[in-house]
Amino acid sequence: MLNLKSLLTKIIARIKKPFYLKIFGITGGFKNTDKRCLVYMKTEPFYRNLNKHTNFWEIKELVHILNSKGYIVDIIDREVNDYTPDNIYDLFIGYGSGNSGKHFYKYAKKLSKAKKVLFCAGPEPSISNLLVKERYDNFNKRNNLMVPSMRMVDIDFNKFVSLADYIFCIGEKNGFSFNSYKMHKLPTISIMPSSLETDCKRVSNKDLKHFLCFAGNGLICKGVDLMIEAFQQMPEFNLHICGPEEEGLIEAYKDILSSSPNINFYGFVDTTSKAYQDLCNKCSYTILHSAAEGCATSITTNMQSGLVPIVNYEAGLNISTSGFNISSQGDRIEMIKETVNLASTISKDEYQIKVNSTLELAKNFSKKSYTQSVSQALTIIS
Repeated sequence: MLNLKSLLTKIIARIKKPFYLKIFGITGGFKNTDKRCLVYMKTEPFYRNLNKHTNFWEIKELVHILNSKGYIVDIIDREVNDYTPDNIYDLFIGYGSGNSGKHFYKYAKKLSKAKKVLFCAGPEPSISNLLVKERYDNFNKRNNLMVPSMRMVDIDFNKFVSLADYIFCIGEKNGFSFNSYKMHKLPTISIMPSSLETDCKRVSNKDLKHFLCFAGNGLICKGVDLMIEAFQQMPEFNLHICGPEEEGLIEAYKDILSSSPNINFYGFVDTTSKAYQDLCNKCSYTILHSAAEGCATSITTNMQSGLVPIVNYEAGLNISTSGFNISSQGDRIEMIKETVNLASTISKDEYQIKVNSTLELAKNFSKKSYTQSVSQALTIIS
């Protein structure tokens, strides 16, 4: 087994071939153990100091927790396609619900001795694909375009399930994503995601007519197109959009974006930046109408910053009375307008109660909650 220092040296030496050498062992400081676990995820968090996504920290923490439970951990990167694992592992945990997990079946089939865990960061693929495709079909029809669908999953998930013993599902128990796996009748355990930590000052007396849409890749999947159309019809409300400049959406709405002073598009905004701080100071709500999410961590990050959530069920969050739910029934744009109008009419005192409730709820989407839920899940399957 390679030690970590030796491996990092070899990786740096092979920087022009970033996926050539991607498996290594982490002993966790102990020597006397015979338990081994193979993790099939990303190895990038172990040799690059990046915080671009919460799962960088989560993968490292998963390994730390496994070490604490006595496992020597080997990690194979999701991009490696020419690796054959030895049948020496007691446990195999691998991505399996998205394209990042396309080799789960190949590895699981080789590991007859191991308990096998499908680590699912998004909803059940067949359900997710239907919902995402419907969003793009609807967008293209409304705008007379042919924008190809993003975030479509091209795997045979039923084959993965045939070898798996458990599903670890990112998202709340009995939430949208969790419930999407019930058809497979495998033991499913909820894993609570962490959120990016922010250092936003709490601003009181905010204007309840400012809404933040903080989205990642796949803006049409996230419902950004729907919100642009809704807010175009509500010039008295302000929509602030953060996300990548995706060609299809920008092409469709360039005239609206240039002629609607109440709709602002900022591109990618780092949560550690002053720009993010300023948006959180200005906006009262964070809003998303996503096609399908395991758990919308962009929303939970905004919640950590004190923004009250407005989401639909498929965003993967049970916000209870902390925020507002956008109905998934009826015309989506009209449902967004109706919910935005409702959120803007509550009193300042009612809004402050929701802020306090939001901050309390946000504790369920933290590094601490992730660590606790992973530890409990591993205890259950041991």
